[in-house]
Amino acid sequence: LTPAAQRLLPVLSESFDRIARVIAGLDHADEPDTLTIACAPALAAKWLMPEMAALIERHPGISVDIAPNQEMVWLDDHRDIAAIDADIILAYGRIDSGMADVLSLPEIRFFPVCSPRLTHGPQALRRPQDVLGHTLLHDDNGAGWRRWLEAAGVETPEDSRDMRLGNASLSLGAAADGLGIALGDTILADADLAAGRLVAPFSIRVAAPGEYFILRPPGVHRAGTRDAVANWLADRLSARLV
Repeated sequence: LTPAAQRLLPVLSESFDRIARVIAGLDHADEPDTLTIACAPALAAKWLMPEMAALIERHPGISVDIAPNQEMVWLDDHRDIAAIDADIILAYGRIDSGMADVLSLPEIRFFPVCSPRLTHGPQALRRPQDVLGHTLLHDDNGAGWRRWLEAAGVETPEDSRDMRLGNASLSLGAAADGLGIALGDTILADADLAAGRLVAPFSIRVAAPGEYFILRPPGVHRAGTRDAVANWLADRLSARLV
């Protein structure tokens, strides 16, 4: 290169680099924001999916990737949150509500739900102790039912019938099919109650051992869009819990 060209080379190289970065940005300018939402399977099926139309209408420029994750069924401070590959985490459990990236939600209270068929006939559910004449459906170790029975003043016999299923969605589905009685809350059971597939035969409600919450992991792409969606989801969930 001539001396003049050598002096121009650094300037031209920097200019070409800037042009390349701008062009790369233009290539992706029209691509929608993609948000990955990790969510407990039952919460995804019973609440998040029915909310998708409203979410996309509110935020038309995003694309949503829903990732059901069984580990979100109970999430606490012992879990390595950074290892979860998601922009937004919708989970149930117990976590430090003082963390800056946590959106806490109102308390959950659960109650028995069953098929309308179980509210009439020779084994109709009329008193809390009548639940012992049916199969108690659950997706935990039975602690939820023990908590509710204690609150209702019903002693739990050792020979009570129960069936453990993989998640709350399966428990609620089995209850709607008349296989027994499940425990629901105003998030997971609401649509089935509104449609008449399930009924709540008793008014007794007890506080759940955990809570729903939303986590916003740090270091995500376009955090502003992510936070707007997370706040919208928190508002929608909160409205159903109060």
